[in-house]
Amino acid sequence: MSGLPPHVRGTVVTMGTFDGVHLGHQAILRDVGRRARARHGHAVLLTFDPHPLSVVRPEAAPALLTRAGEQKELLAP
Repeated sequence: MSGLPPHVRGTVVTMGTFDGVHLGHQAILRDVGRRARARHGHAVLLTFDPHPLSVVRPEAAPALLTRAGEQKELLAP
């Protein structure tokens, strides 16, 4: 991507609900961190509260394993 300011170059972003922060999530987060370090950039996680389905299709929204506060603690470095 051209034209990015220097402070965001090398940034690696992942996004998802990351409910429960299971082993698959942990692997993704490790990979994002590794890729960001290799690029001398930042690792960024974008998550959602509330769950996107609870907004666009409430009847299809899954029951969540963790509350937002708990999730923040689980995702903290």
